Amino acid sequence: CQDRLAQLELGEKISEWYHPRDFVYDIEDVYAAADLIIGRAGAGTVTELCSVGRASLLIPKANLPGDHQVLNAREMVRAGASDILYEDAAIANGQTVEFVDGGALAEKIELLLSHPEQLASMEIAAASLAAPQALNAIVTSLEQLLADGRIDSKNLYRPQGTSVLDSYNDLAHTPTMALPSAVER
Repeated sequence: CQDRLAQLELGEKISEWYHPRDFVYDIEDVYAAADLIIGRAGAGTVTELCSVGRASLLIPKANLPGDHQVLNAREMVRAGASDILYEDAAIANGQTVEFVDGGALAEKIELLLSHPEQLASMEIAAASLAAPQALNAIVTSLEQLLADGRIDSKNLYRPQGTSVLDSYNDLAHTPTMALPSAVER
């Protein structure tokens, strides 16, 4: 990312508002501070966006198995939670390469940011898709399968010295995302 910014001679021009990171550990804080999230449409990202109720512009990665990111993005658009921008493709050195048209991206961002009422509606739609009790439902199902003997606990990973149910109970009581109301905007 830094190399691309240097190549385009953009680093200093956008450094006040663009802060690239290799990894973000406090993503819920970043999401809460943003008016619009721009990102891929993988299952993890879509789940996070819904968990924190944020408007988004999704750019699904093309040519992935089952086109799952495209399907995720389309579902978010159908629900009114996101807008979508598809990658373009070109041939370079005999290879197909996907890329995002920077002009089209800028237009979409400007359009979305100029309509705060649409962003607010997208946030409500995203939050309505959240499944905050999903992990508890999974844990309950696993506990029932274990209790009924339909799965063998020897085949499940668990840290040494703990029971299978201890591991799942720890997961069930671990908060995964802070909601925007818990973070100052």
